[in-house]
Amino acid sequence: MYQSLLKKLRYFGMLLFLTSLLQANPYVQMQKVDRKIYVATTQQKMLTKTLQKEKRKSFNGSRIRAYEKMISKIHGEELQYRAQKRVIQKQIWRKEAKERVREKNLASIPGDIHIYVNKSTQTMKVYKGNVLIYTWLCSTGKKGYRTPSGNYKPYHATPMHYSRKWNNSPMPYSVFYYKGFAIHGTNYVRNLGRQASHGCIRLNTRHAKKIYHLARKYGYKRVHIQVV
Repeated sequence: MYQSLLKKLRYFGMLLFLTSLLQANPYVQMQKVDRKIYVATTQQKMLTKTLQKEKRKSFNGSRIRAYEKMISKIHGEELQYRAQKRVIQKQIWRKEAKERVREKNLASIPGDIHIYVNKSTQTMKVYKGNVLIYTWLCSTGKKGYRTPSGNYKPYHATPMHYSRKWNNSPMPYSVFYYKGFAIHGTNYVRNLGRQASHGCIRLNTRHAKKIYHLARKYGYKRVHIQVV
């Protein structure tokens, strides 16, 4: 009876998890589950070292069993998180497959390129006309560094820029739109989805590359950037 109830609870938990995926950005979900996996693996390493020390210095069976129980519990949680990650990854693959289809049909979609950056959700949406093409995580200015809100158009785009203001930091696929502020790629992909930049709008570099090519292909006058 206990095992049957446990299976039902696990099934219900996975059902709630899958429902939440439908309501949330899968990239945000992936970040959260990656963080949980990292914490779980770190905890297991620390507890395993403590357990080994305990075994060397003591024969207290109850303490040893308690550590083993904690490690087993956290390991079980890690396996659940990894199962969740596989579900999210499949959702991301499906999402990106749909994006590739829209990308191939881009020329047949009427209208200009519209880029919407939402600082409260740290997301970027890219439209061609009224058709949503991409939805990505981004990073805008962290505390003390402002990303200005407003409506803009690009005025310069380069495949690689080095920031003279910030120690020659690389800014791949930069699209400048306002007084030195740019959309560009970053290697700090773990920070995407949260405020982390010095004011620019950071993207995964492969996503920034797409913005760069859209700006070059359609021209600065046909690319509209709105930051809210």
